[in-house]
This record gives sequence, C-alpha cells and structure tokens, in this order.
Amino acid sequence: TWLPTEYQVFLATGSLWGLSLFFVAGIIGGLCLLAGFRARWAALFCWAFTVSLQLRNPVIIDGGDELLRLLLFWCPFLPLSARWSWEARENPDWVNLPNRYRSVATVGVTLQYALLYFFAGLLKSGEEWRRTGEALYYTLSIDQFATHLGKWMLQFPDMLKLLTPLALGLELSLGVLLLFPPRFFKTRMVFLGLALLLHLSIALLLNIGIFMLIAVIGLVVFLPPALLDRWSPSTATGKAEDFPPAYRLGRPALVFGSFMVFYILYVNIQSIWMGKKLSTWTHAVARITYEHQHWHLFAPGPFREDGWFVFEVTDQDGKIWHSLGPSKVGLEKPSHVASTFPNHRWRRWFQNLVLEPFEDTQSWRNSTAFYLAKRWMEEHPQRQIKKYRLIFMEEMTPSPGSDPKVDLKVLAESVEK
Repeated sequence: TWLPTEYQVFLATGSLWGLSLFFVAGIIGGLCLLAGFRARWAALFCWAFTVSLQLRNPVIIDGGDELLRLLLFWCPFLPLSARWSWEARENPDWVNLPNRYRSVATVGVTLQYALLYFFAGLLKSGEEWRRTGEALYYTLSIDQFATHLGKWMLQFPDMLKLLTPLALGLELSLGVLLLFPPRFFKTRMVFLGLALLLHLSIALLLNIGIFMLIAVIGLVVFLPPALLDRWSPSTATGKAEDFPPAYRLGRPALVFGSFMVFYILYVNIQSIWMGKKLSTWTHAVARITYEHQHWHLFAPGPFREDGWFVFEVTDQDGKIWHSLGPSKVGLEKPSHVASTFPNHRWRRWFQNLVLEPFEDTQSWRNSTAFYLAKRWMEEHPQRQIKKYRLIFMEEMTPSPGSDPKVDLKVLAESVEK
C-alpha cells in the first residue's frame, strides 16, 4: 500500500480520552483557521489533522474526503487571513493590500479543480457514456447511492439518454472554463453557475457523502476579483515588506509548490493508463505529501454490481430474525436501499466488505458480523443467538426493460452452537 505511516497519530491511542483530546485539538485548529488567527500554522495543522484522521480508517473515506485533504494542502501557501480575519484586524495596514493575488499556490488550487472536472469527464470512456447514453440510467440504478428523486428519475430512460452526454460535456467544459484568467468576469461567473448546477444536481440525485459540500465551499476561492473590489475596496499601496508571509513566498516554497503543481498534473495524466496504481517516484511523493489522487467517478462506466445487506440471526428457539434495514422482512429488497445505512460512513464500510480492497477483508467481515451480533443481543436481552450470518443480496443492474437477477452471498457466519 502507498498509505504512509508517518501521519497516523490517531493510532497512538485507543482510549476514549486520548481520542477526545485529539478531536479537541482538531476543533481548536479549525476555529483558528476559520477566524484567521495564525492562519498559516492553523492551516498546516488542519491539513496534518485531516490526513491523520483519514488514515485512521481509510476504508470509510470517499472523494469528498480526498478533495478536502487536497485543498487543505495548499492553504498554508495562501494569504487566507488577508481579509476579514483576526490577523487583518491586528494589521490595519493590510487594507491596502491588493485584492488580486497570484502565486504558485493559486496555480495549484486552480489546477486542482480543473483536473477534478476535466479528468472526471475524460476517464468516463465506457460505451455507456460515449455511445449508448445509458450511463445516467445505470448510475441512478445503484440503489445504495440513489436518493428518492434519483429512483423516480428512472421512469424516464429516454430523457436520461439525452442528459448523459450533457453531463459528460459539462464536466469537461468546467475543466476548460476554469483555466480562463479571472479577469474574464463573465466567463468566471458562467463557470461558477454551471459548477453549482452540477454539484446541486448530483446532491439531489445521489447520496455520496460530503463530496458536494466540500466542492461547493471550495468554489469560493474562484470568486472574481471584481466582486472583492466591491465588498472590500483596496488602494493597493502596501509595501511588499508589509505583506503577510503567504503574499511573499520564499524560494523553497516556490520550488516545492512548483514541483507539486507538476506532480498533481502528472498523476492525473498517469491515471489514464495506470488507474489507481502509482509509479515508483509518484509512490514516494504520495507517502510524504499524501497528494495522490484519481477521479474515476463512475468511470470508465457506472458499476453494475449492486444489492443490499441483511444480518440474519437464529435464536435459541430456531426463530429467524433479520436486521440492517427499516421494517426489514426476510431477505426481501427494501423499498429504499440507501436509507438502510445509518450514514454515509457505514455505507462506505459495507461497500468495501464486498469490494475486498485489502487482503484482510474477511477479518473485517467477521468483525462486523460479531459487532452486529453483539448489538442484536443488547436489543433483545431475553434472547440468545444460536447462529448468525452477514448476507449480501447481490443484484446486477439490468439493462432498461429487463428483470434483475439476485444472488445470495454469505460474507460471514458464526459456527453453530
């Protein structure tokens, strides 16, 4: 694995008090960054805290967590506290700083977003996206992700065929539009409007965690300077020596930032033929910077393997109980599969129990089944468990108009007493 061990400070303790202390420190660091108090150091701390937290359990993170981490990486290099912050209040002369700012860090953030959109579209090379137009149908047919509105949209397969190339073209276009300089006010506003439309549409149709929230919040950095001139006029008479540190990056920061700009561009291009794999030198950089990324979002085509989970218990009287879903009856499919997960983190955990991303997946399955059995006993103190099974009802998404096929797969089971 490429995951580094250097940042896994959350593994230093397993106690409630120890973990609580880490989270209190993380909250303080986040508040300092929000208020602009020692913003550069606060941003560096928040990045390290986020990396450590994600490495504590990488099985439950998703694209939103990755985007958050990648954006936080550039924050220590940006003058985040130049306006509307504690530090700006302590330095009233900063009001004369220019609202327009360029550096290797602004190039990095802009390129990061452009690569996200462009490669999310470019890597969608499957026939569902490029030829048949059935990609949105298959995407919204993934019951574990689809919202109620997303399931309702499946009634209109012809409309989804028309929307598929539009969605693909929108992603590619956003990656290009963002590369226009911010002085093109109308172009930048078109980009922001289309990006909001894309993210809000996805949020209404799919349950994919914090991805849309992080993506929308991050768009704030692309507001045109003309708007900032209206909200916070500046005469731009400040001297360079009076600027905040991030306004005048030193040579080491410039060299390092330039290298990282090249790195993120290279790993995205590399993902075209290597996917999630890393070459030797990119692997080494990933272990230090944690900047590895790939944007295979429903690419090359939406996956067809879907289904729902059932936890089956046989008690001491031979009665069979089923759980892991609201009003679960037997092994039947729930009316809304996405609602059977307590939250998105549990959704990611259960999905990875099926996908088998690591060698010890079976031990996770066994541990999950044992945890569910323990919870079931707490909910039914008068009953005893004779045996239990963690089941995945695999349902391959059929083509439009076809009937689905369901297979029962036992992920973990106890030894019958």
